[in-house]
Amino acid sequence: MIRSVFTLFCLLAVTVLFGQRETEVGLHLGAATYQGDLSVGPFNTKEVNPALGVVYRKLFTPRLALRANAIWARISGNDVDFGRNDRGLEFQSGLLEFAVQGEWHPMGRARFTNQGFFTRAFSPFIAIGAGMTFGGADVDVVTPTGSYTNESEEVSSFFILPINLGIRLDISETWTVTLDAGARATFSDLLDGVSINNNNGSADSKDWYLMGGLTFLYTFEAENGSFDY
Repeated sequence: MIRSVFTLFCLLAVTVLFGQRETEVGLHLGAATYQGDLSVGPFNTKEVNPALGVVYRKLFTPRLALRANAIWARISGNDVDFGRNDRGLEFQSGLLEFAVQGEWHPMGRARFTNQGFFTRAFSPFIAIGAGMTFGGADVDVVTPTGSYTNESEEVSSFFILPINLGIRLDISETWTVTLDAGARATFSDLLDGVSINNNNGSADSKDWYLMGGLTFLYTFEAENGSFDY
């Protein structure tokens, strides 16, 4: 059911994307970490890994946009980082995320004035959407007293709810840079391969991962009159 809803969401997004005028395509360079059974706190600073991907954005107006991305990221966690040597587990996982998000830029304005002059625009934004992440955790025992029991269920795809906050800057007539960070709810306790059932995982929370970084975007059809008011 979740995958069907996501597929419908993507089809609607594609329909909207190709019906608009101003298009941005770019490269995302950032970092990722995770929150789950092998970490503590909302942000695991001891296990930060690279994230790399491509971003495609369509702007309906200077304040409303739809973004699609494909991002590869690595996440990891280690009990030793937090003194949990009795369980003594670590994991690594490579993730491939596909997501679509609606963006609201409350201070956004057109790239060009009515007279055709470029104006350098600066705007914070918020984004929320839906997506799928694909990957599988590789779990190892790293202390002499540690132990791991294989989970009865292996999960390699996760429905996600991505939420981002960011800042956008139009640095030239055709180039834009954004700085953003956000969290991804996975609605699963097996992103890290450890659950409460077999390996003394957390009974109260699902696994999350977080990503953030810079995105450099080239704007097509950036000209006076890109937006009709």
